Amino acid sequence: CPVGVGCSSVEKKIYVHLNYTLPCVRLLNATHQIGCQSHLSGNVGVLHVLESEENLDWVLRSGLNPPYLVILDSPLFTRSIMMKLKNGSSRVAGVAVVAPSTNPPDGVSPHTNCPNENTGVYTEKYDPALAHCNVTVWNPLGSGLSYEEFDFPIFSLKDDNDTKVIRQLDSRSFFFDVAPGAESSVSGFVALLAAAHALRSVTQEAPPPRNILYAFFQGETFDYIGSSRMVYDMEKKHFVVDLDNIHSLLEIGQVGLRVNSSLWLHSDPVSRKNSSVDGEVKKLLESLRAGAAGLNVSLAEPSFSQPLPPSSFQRFLRARPIPGVVIQDHQSSFTNRFYESMYDNAGYLDISYPPDLTPEQQLQFVTDTATALTEVATVVARSLYAQAGGDQARLSSINADPQMVTQMLYGFLVRSNNSWFQQLVPSNLMSFLADRPTNLYVGVLNQHSELTMLVQHLLANLTGTTVNITQENCNYQREDEQDKANKHMFFYVWVQGAAPPNATEREGFCTRSTVRLTSALSPAFDLQEYTSKDYSTWTESRWKSISGRIFLVAGHELEMLTLGVGLGVLITSLLLTYAMSAKADILFSSGREPVNATY
Repeated sequence: CPVGVGCSSVEKKIYVHLNYTLPCVRLLNATHQIGCQSHLSGNVGVLHVLESEENLDWVLRSGLNPPYLVILDSPLFTRSIMMKLKNGSSRVAGVAVVAPSTNPPDGVSPHTNCPNENTGVYTEKYDPALAHCNVTVWNPLGSGLSYEEFDFPIFSLKDDNDTKVIRQLDSRSFFFDVAPGAESSVSGFVALLAAAHALRSVTQEAPPPRNILYAFFQGETFDYIGSSRMVYDMEKKHFVVDLDNIHSLLEIGQVGLRVNSSLWLHSDPVSRKNSSVDGEVKKLLESLRAGAAGLNVSLAEPSFSQPLPPSSFQRFLRARPIPGVVIQDHQSSFTNRFYESMYDNAGYLDISYPPDLTPEQQLQFVTDTATALTEVATVVARSLYAQAGGDQARLSSINADPQMVTQMLYGFLVRSNNSWFQQLVPSNLMSFLADRPTNLYVGVLNQHSELTMLVQHLLANLTGTTVNITQENCNYQREDEQDKANKHMFFYVWVQGAAPPNATEREGFCTRSTVRLTSALSPAFDLQEYTSKDYSTWTESRWKSISGRIFLVAGHELEMLTLGVGLGVLITSLLLTYAMSAKADILFSSGREPVNATY
């Protein structure tokens, strides 16, 4: 292409690539395969906009040009319509769901109505009456669509197709990489991070007799991968502590949608039949009530016969009866109307900002949601200190920081690439930060997820201490060149820090903490028990990018007309050529002058 001349490839003139498409992917475990798939060479179909369920007849029966790629608005993305398309999949090339800019008024949950029912503690053996959510259906809006198998690709796309998409310790939705998990995940682990920070000073000044271990599990959506691995390692003595060292357990669940400022304290009715376990649970409940004193938080217990909601605690109970409580914002069924869906986002938690604020001002703006979660974090921090045997007189001085809570909510649910997150991570992890919410989708083996890295470094900064050592020693996990022991006890990380006023260079520093990463690989793969029903065996069929594009072709009638005209022109040309060739000596002979011509 000559210099100065604008050129465009033929490919760009033919195809329109769909930006920010989010696919449904194929997942497999020991007994099932779910999700979506496409042909090896891709799926091609005629675009058809579905305006109502009645229009399905055109796609499934009467349409003249199958297969069709069906485009539908999110209100039509229901189990009823999708199952009809699934049953007529020979005429369906794929489905594209137009994601709305606002959440739908009605609840939507593609998860099952009894999450993780086959890998929790409530089995026929543990207590038949409590198995399979017989007492409480936790997710009544669950359609189970995420656990269906489709033989064609399904995409989510934005209606303007030019808007940055949202993404989701872990969560999922029907579509890969779009699992914001605001209520189902973020509300709980933000409250726990804030509680850990609130306890940093008091545990250094007046250490309680018992240690407090903070654990953040990955892969819990997929049959409790993280918690089942920790329990397995504890049983095999491969973890730093074992099950005998656990005095009690407190789990923070969904706590972002409190009704009338209420928090519900769930416990296991089966293990509490043991008098010693019941006694410790009562002490933990008293610690929680003491922690809520003077706060705008009311604590209550559901009926004694109600089982635990889906929670990591269930995996510990499968190993042995352990005293424990799960804090939730619901008494029975989930308050969350968008459990494990793309709509469980910042907007659903009512995290919004005045329109005239800059991103930096939004980061500092304390929302009502942040204030409410700060109270939850304060209750958790105080009760943990009391449960660990700390000085009761110090409880009222333990308070979570609302500024820190609002910054974490902004970073996880609005924009991870912000000035506060930038200060707390090493320079080589800047690529994990982006101008979008944090991706909460669970990672694969040997690939750390965005969320794991961020939570690791946040916890290190919120619970650790700053040490005055060089960057080299910090990177080598040591205090100085003679230090050989501390690398086994502490985690050192050199973070970027902030830039001083009127300066461009950041002032980095070294943080020392006891934060550690441990494998969240299902024990089934170590044991090579690929048909295990005790451990998660979920795997993703491919770990590659999937995309869609549109190209324009003529209708069948126009194609036939074009072909007919082309053949007519060809035949006419052949006939004319033959006729002209046959009479060429006449048509093209040059006139000869007479022999006797004189001048």
